[in-house]
Amino acid sequence: MVTFPHGVELLEALGGEEAGITKKFVEGQGHVIPVEMRQDFKKWVVQLVERTEAMKTKQPAKNGINGHAYHLRNGRAV
Repeated sequence: MVTFPHGVELLEALGGEEAGITKKFVEGQGHVIPVEMRQDFKKWVVQLVERTEAMKTKQPAKNGINGHAYHLRNGRAV
């Protein structure tokens, strides 16, 4: 979670929604999600994880700078 202006900047830097980036701006909320919204927040996170898992099975290995193929697992190249 980031501040709204930083969220907008990050969204644009990643190519925006046209690039398939998902955003969730909660109007009137600050940096911390209130306890009353924890179920909604959990649902959002589960959807992101499911989407990421589905993407991993569709994407072929990428070639790194040295030409070796790699896959991302837990944010790290393997």
